Parts: sequence; structure tokens; C-alpha cells
Amino acid sequence: MKNLLSSQHLFAISLLISLTIFSTVTKASEQILATISTDVNSDHYQFVVEVDQEARMLKAFYIDNFIVGENRSRDALPIESFLNEGIILPKNGNRVFATINAQNFDRGLGGVIIINALYNAVTGKRKSYEFDLAQDQSGWKLFYKGKAISKIRAIAHKLPLVGVVGAKELSME
Repeated sequence: MKNLLSSQHLFAISLLISLTIFSTVTKASEQILATISTDVNSDHYQFVVEVDQEARMLKAFYIDNFIVGENRSRDALPIESFLNEGIILPKNGNRVFATINAQNFDRGLGGVIIINALYNAVTGKRKSYEFDLAQDQSGWKLFYKGKAISKIRAIAHKLPLVGVVGAKELSME
């Protein structure tokens, strides 16, 4: 009986310790909001959000780059920087192909995210797409026209003799 009692105490103590360790490890988590690709090549990106699980607040956004022939890289943007500056893609170069900005945004409730994409580099014309970032039962999600999406595919806008000049449209799934 003494061995049974001590093994139950030992089990209870180990359970408490593991729960304590687990709760400190899981205070922040990452969720992939969308995989972004194009019909031009096989390069793709993941738009990721980091969430403070205790406060249920957004902490940061990440763009993970998966470029063929190169190592994966990650661009990090703390939530305050995202709200103030947005994300410019690509980070280097003299032409801005896309910007991602927030409007009416709250760290705990989400808000509107706008992707402004280059439609035609020759004319400078751009197109904007409005998404909602909000929580549902399974976590943070991007919504386009009321429907949860997880994939954004840029369809190339091609001109004869010139080639690809921008994104004709963004297709959401």
C-alpha cells in the first residue's frame, strides 16, 4: 500500500511538473495564415502570425521564403512595425511588387489586411485586395469576401513582346 501511495504521489508531482513546463513552452505559437505562390515559377512564401497564447494577442508576422535553389529565409516583423509600416515585397530591389498593410487593426481582435499588388509595371497600375484577419474556433485565419482562405496564387499579367509585367489577379483558395 505504501508503494502504491508513493507512486501515485510521484505520478501527481510529475504531472504537475510536466504541465508547468508545457504551459511555459506553449505561451507563444505560430500559425500559417496563407501560402503565397505564382504561376510563373515554383517559388512560394508563407504568411505566418505569432500569437501569445496566454494573452491571445498577435505578437509578430513572418514571411517565410521558399525560393528554388536557395535556402529558406524568414523576414520577421513585430506587430507594432507591421501596424506602422506594413510589409514590402520584395525587401530588396527598386520595384515594389506588393505591400501588405493593416487598417482598423487590434492585436486581440484582428482587422483588415490589404494586399496591394503591381498589376502593370509599364503603366504603374496596381490592384488592391482586402482581407479580414480574425479568429475562429481553430485559431487565426485570413478571410476573403467572408470565406476562410489558406492559399493565395498570383496569376501573371503578360504583355506580348514584354513578358510578365505584374499580377493579373490574385486567386484565393
